[in-house]
Amino acid sequence: MGRIPRVWDLLDQFKRRCDLRGWWSSKYEDIVHANGEYHGFIWARRVHPKTFRVIASNRLRPIRENDLSYKIVNVSYAAWIFPEKPQGSILLIMSEDQSLRKTTAIYDLSDVYCGGFICLKINETKSVVFHEFESFLKSEYQIDFVSGLPPSPLEEIRQEKEGISNLGSAYA
Repeated sequence: MGRIPRVWDLLDQFKRRCDLRGWWSSKYEDIVHANGEYHGFIWARRVHPKTFRVIASNRLRPIRENDLSYKIVNVSYAAWIFPEKPQGSILLIMSEDQSLRKTTAIYDLSDVYCGGFICLKINETKSVVFHEFESFLKSEYQIDFVSGLPPSPLEEIRQEKEGISNLGSAYA
């Protein structure tokens, strides 16, 4: 495995791969257009949970068409790439919001940037671009993925109640 490049260089490499597949990728932004949909990448070392929620819920993004003009596009899917471990509350937001998980993916590359080979991912989207991104990371950098989502507080309560109910029925 070669040393993984900085996130912006990694995305530039991936966008070249997208171009080879016949997908359009923006020269200026980390956005790829494939199968009639826009797929955006957002990379951040740290993000406040409220900021994450606001950005994740806003699907409209400006993209530069040329040196002088922009257009607004509706980004169907957004992937967050974190070179440092994201706050647990961001993962909690994802675990609690099923509709958000259908449009938003998270890639925690913190282990990889520390010399490891594991990327925690949350990707329940149907984005062909994000699945290709995972394939790219695996083939080019031998990165393995672990899917992980903390249980939501409601799920934990449900599991506790079921555990108590099951335990109670075992003694009946």
